Amino acid sequence: MSVNIMSMVKDAVSQQVMNKIGGMIGLDQSQTSSAFETAAGSILGGLIGKSVMPGGADQIFEAAQQQDTGILDKLGDLLGGGEATDNLQKQGGGILDMVFGQTSGTAQQAVGSTLGLGEGIVGKLMAMAAPILMSVIGNYVKSKALNAVGLGSLLGEQKQHLAGLLPSNLTGSLGLGDMLGNVTGAASNLAGAASGAASNVANAATGAANDAVEAGGGLLKKILPVGILGAVLLGLWGFVISPMINGGGVGDAINNVKDGVAGAGSGLTAGMGDLTGGLELPEGLDLSVLGETKDQLMNPINEIKNGFGDLATGGEGAATGLADKISGFGTALEGMGIGDMGGAQKTAVSGILGSFTGVLEGLVAKVPEPLQAIVKPAVDGLLEKIKGFGL
Repeated sequence: MSVNIMSMVKDAVSQQVMNKIGGMIGLDQSQTSSAFETAAGSILGGLIGKSVMPGGADQIFEAAQQQDTGILDKLGDLLGGGEATDNLQKQGGGILDMVFGQTSGTAQQAVGSTLGLGEGIVGKLMAMAAPILMSVIGNYVKSKALNAVGLGSLLGEQKQHLAGLLPSNLTGSLGLGDMLGNVTGAASNLAGAASGAASNVANAATGAANDAVEAGGGLLKKILPVGILGAVLLGLWGFVISPMINGGGVGDAINNVKDGVAGAGSGLTAGMGDLTGGLELPEGLDLSVLGETKDQLMNPINEIKNGFGDLATGGEGAATGLADKISGFGTALEGMGIGDMGGAQKTAVSGILGSFTGVLEGLVAKVPEPLQAIVKPAVDGLLEKIKGFGL
């Protein structure tokens, strides 16, 4: 299951803090929560759009690295008024300029129009929401040892969470309509395909059953495979189509597909896709300085990536084997003396492991939940060890 940044932001803001924000902008409790969610979601949408621009992910990564994540522990004090609040809003204004550039004012107007609030109030709200959002992102980046590539992947995953959160008129005004619309369209196409396939298989199963009544039990060998496939696809109706028709939302439908497929059987791990793409190493990285250490790093990395691909057919056995490879790689890293490296060697190792951790985060997010219980602890342990090298 992918990380939901907006949920993390909500968890970071207590009701007491939300009440203080409401007092500063003149809104009651329920209005403040809704307005804050829209403001933070709009900024996150801006970050997603910026992350796909040339150099955008690097700029966001730098801002996340520099962000003082400690503000999350003292929001009550920072939003108590006076100089502390002014400084927080100035910091937020800088973040908004980084995200939206020259269109920052336009973005605030769009949010204000959607919420029915004046530009001055919205400006304060977004200036308070921005450092909170960036602190949540920065905290996650640091705790998971993500690099710019990994952060870009994380932001890309947020499209499915924002698709049902922001109203269409606002996403259009912010220039996010096409980006988020692609998520909704993909889910609709999936729903339509599942519905059509289920209907066709159901009809085939019904026809085969009628033939069996006339011709006798010999046709049961034909009915059984069709019946099983029909049951699986008809099950997708309940997991995909029904939630969408009844207003459950695209996000619910997508999550139900993942949960339903993962639970359909111990060997059913469909939807993994191609998980073994190459590492995107920083340009100009000189790996020749590593000597044999290069192979000691790259060979296990490729084995681990291939291990994720094996999960599509190998089930729990493949997951256990993959977890062992990941843990073994962590042990091997400890014996390479990485912490004592310096200069060009440290730069090369940092480039490899930094890119690998970004890929690793994306891979583990696609693992069906029953298998994540096996794989994720090993991944978390490896990321902690890499983080401990201080690269």
